[in-house]
Amino acid sequence: MVYGIFVVYLYYKQLQLKLITMSGFPFNERKALAAVLFVLKEMGGKVDKHKLAKILYYADEKHLLRYARPVTGDRYVAMPYGPVPSRIYDGVKQTVGLPLFQEALNLDGNAVISDQFPDMKLLSKTDVECLSESIQENKDLQFWDLVNKSHKEAYNKACGGTISVLDMAKEAGASDEMIEYINELMSDYQAIC
Repeated sequence: MVYGIFVVYLYYKQLQLKLITMSGFPFNERKALAAVLFVLKEMGGKVDKHKLAKILYYADEKHLLRYARPVTGDRYVAMPYGPVPSRIYDGVKQTVGLPLFQEALNLDGNAVISDQFPDMKLLSKTDVECLSESIQENKDLQFWDLVNKSHKEAYNKACGGTISVLDMAKEAGASDEMIEYINELMSDYQAIC
């Protein structure tokens, strides 16, 4: 019995480490959902999946630049139309086991809809600051404007793979010292698990 518990514990720690090493920061489903619901609330309860992905990307980029961590902790993948937060996108499409996303969100064609409010206890003041700024900067941009805006160096270096958190921070204008600090934080998160 003790051996079985130990095996389950090791599996959990490996899974936790896998989630951290994908982006360098921990992914928290509840916090990620709070970020999505915050965007939806600010956009009137409905937003296109593509626009949602870009708003979250730029909020994460801003937060990395200013506070050395992303808002969502998700791993961004370079898809044909720009960066996509991998786990959040899967949760929005309801193709993976993110039960909180499945309960809170619905799809209407390409639009994500919800009438639920975000759990604001999960979002820091700085998270809300960067999410709000990203919404303001991107809410009125058309599809191709968002595509062109997001196809920059971090996206191009990924070549269809994972976009580096450090490249996101560099693209946002982070100093060498901030890049080094972000790298240290990611190493610390990995060491904890």
